[in-house]
Amino acid sequence: MSEEYTEKIHAERLIKTLERKPHNYGGCPAAHECDGTYKVSRRWLKKPAPCKICMGFIGLDINKAESECPCSELGDVEAFKRSWITLEEKGYV
Repeated sequence: MSEEYTEKIHAERLIKTLERKPHNYGGCPAAHECDGTYKVSRRWLKKPAPCKICMGFIGLDINKAESECPCSELGDVEAFKRSWITLEEKGYV
């Protein structure tokens, strides 16, 4: 079951991840059920990679980053804070 991970899919899954109670910053929007317990690469086509979509969504350049994951690059709290701001700016919420 592979499909292309798009910005729209990322935004929908990001909202689901951020609204989950109790809140868990460790969850990954691209993971199975957005919970971080399933390998991201098993679900999505590799190009564009989900991590690249996520990095670009909050304005990070994957080519200049030390990590391919915004949560590793910025820390979970900062990555999710920037993600929520971007969701608002782009009209997803």
